[in-house]
Amino acid sequence: MSPQPQKYALQENETWQFRKAQTIPTLLGDLIQRVCRSEKAVKACYVLDARRNDNDEIKIVIALAIEDDARQMDRIVSRLQTELDAIPDAYRTVAIMPARRFEQHFSGAKFYSRPSNLGNWWLRKILGSGSSQP
Repeated sequence: MSPQPQKYALQENETWQFRKAQTIPTLLGDLIQRVCRSEKAVKACYVLDARRNDNDEIKIVIALAIEDDARQMDRIVSRLQTELDAIPDAYRTVAIMPARRFEQHFSGAKFYSRPSNLGNWWLRKILGSGSSQP
């Protein structure tokens, strides 16, 4: 069993650099997709690379856009953390946080987005399977 993850807050005087993740390990990508699809409260998910300065190790940030995140965030983060236990050392390289700070800047770079009124056709199109017509 991996060590327990810890909650921490970013300090105002800290400078972090974020970008769309350049590489997402297959096991991690599948895990994120599975959790996001099964959690109705997840509207979107961004997977980002983050580091504090040019010399720091790059971390993977899972940024979640959640309906009513005040009530749902802790539950969904807890589920993700439990699932991440299947990936060795994930607690060292992965952070989970709300997407509020990233939604505008990374608007076209969602890793996952819950379909709205287009139903399963839209999800199949994003995942690369299914026809091009609704």
